[in-house]
Amino acid sequence: MIIDYQGLGDLILTYSNIKLLKLSKKYRDYKVVLVTRHDFANLIKYTDISVDEIFVFDAGKFLDNRKYNRKILRRLRKYNAEVIIDASQPSCPFSETLTPAPWVECIAKNIISKTFYSPVYKNVSYGNFVTNFIAPCDDNKFLTYLFHYYFEQICEEKIEICLPELKQILDLRKRYVLIAPFSGNEQRIWNLKSWANIIDYVIRKYNYDVIVTGGLPSDFKNVEKLYSYIINKNKCHNCVGKIELNFMTSLFSVADLLIAAESGTVHIANNAENVNLPVICLSPGNAYKLFHPYEWGQVSYIYPDRVNELISAGLEQELAAATPCSVNEISVEAVKIKIDKLLSVALTKTS
Repeated sequence: MIIDYQGLGDLILTYSNIKLLKLSKKYRDYKVVLVTRHDFANLIKYTDISVDEIFVFDAGKFLDNRKYNRKILRRLRKYNAEVIIDASQPSCPFSETLTPAPWVECIAKNIISKTFYSPVYKNVSYGNFVTNFIAPCDDNKFLTYLFHYYFEQICEEKIEICLPELKQILDLRKRYVLIAPFSGNEQRIWNLKSWANIIDYVIRKYNYDVIVTGGLPSDFKNVEKLYSYIINKNKCHNCVGKIELNFMTSLFSVADLLIAAESGTVHIANNAENVNLPVICLSPGNAYKLFHPYEWGQVSYIYPDRVNELISAGLEQELAAATPCSVNEISVEAVKIKIDKLLSVALTKTS
């Protein structure tokens, strides 16, 4: 079995379903290979994912370099995969322009498999290769296929996954704000001194404990620097690399607020089942058409002033991936105002 991931958010949202597949009667004896354009090896080692192999390739070279393309396809064909799952994110309503169609076309035409599950391509036949559309891809539901009940359809059985007990690592008598300040894209990481300012603000004004999360190799270095700026270190818990990914949805259930860089953490918080968590996302705005606006959930985006001006003027099309907007143009005060609004509501509900 080959599972294809094109981004970190896809892994965060679907990682637990790999375990579900390995627990199923249908696929328990299958060898599972993760195919990805990112090297998740350092992240996966902090999880309990049951994978047999991680296959890493350069997506840019795959599409532009024929020699490299053939090399990767030869290696993939050697697996003789019976099942392929394309778990990369369908960016509907922009899937026609943003979905890596050449990648799917190459895989479909060059790897013979009994079954190919894809969230984007409906019942498309490639000779012996048949795609099975496993979920709707409507404007408001472009991530719903990631939820485990769609993987249950693949397994053809109902499987319950027990999440770990949070009380093993947290004092549940306390109130928490979850901070996810890091991103695989450094252009989306806010100034660490500003993050420290926000952490101390939440602790000092609202007496919350703060949990800082992350797991990429670069996050370990960044969190050390972040902590050097924090004053109230005793109420700020460094959980970078210490919490398995299967704790994430449980963490959302005990937090009153998530403040995050634009990353996969935002998407899982707003799309995971049984999660109803207010989210503040600090975004440079260059992926506006891809990730915003959600028409459901509780995500509040904070953009640089220039991005807000373009949106107000109806010029969203100018917010392309190459738009030179800096997330550091977002002021600390703008974030504090949004925090005050959301935490005052949270405290009112429990008072």
